[in-house]
Amino acid sequence: WAMPIVGEPRDTKIAPRNDLEAIASLPFMLAAALVEGRVNLATLAPTTIHNAEIRALARRIACEADPSLGTGFDGRMEIVRRDGQTLSRAVGLTPPNESQIIAKFRANTAACPPDKCDALLRALLNEMPRCRELIRLATAALAAPDGAGARP
Repeated sequence: WAMPIVGEPRDTKIAPRNDLEAIASLPFMLAAALVEGRVNLATLAPTTIHNAEIRALARRIACEADPSLGTGFDGRMEIVRRDGQTLSRAVGLTPPNESQIIAKFRANTAACPPDKCDALLRALLNEMPRCRELIRLATAALAAPDGAGARP
């Protein structure tokens, strides 16, 4: 069921034109993870989306439907090495733990004022703020000291 979302059309999936196409591309995201060692908001920046090394690797990644798999986000990854050896393993979606979520938050807000991001994180973790307060804290975290919006 996910192939039309993350694997097709192939041309768009190996060379996305924008952040929306990139986020829905398994070949691009996997290639970006292998080349850059991470996937976060910076992965959706135009410089990353048009990175020739990532695109070249994405061209070497094939997505194929497997009717034997379930209906969730499970799959099988097969890597064919240059020497011809094939490595294969089942992959699946596992829920992140709190430390992984905090690390992702920190990576995605690295270009924002740390004190504002700390306030937002504390509120999210401890205070369970109402929507208006979350918007206020997020707006403060994204505001650069000179008044221009900061975007990682």
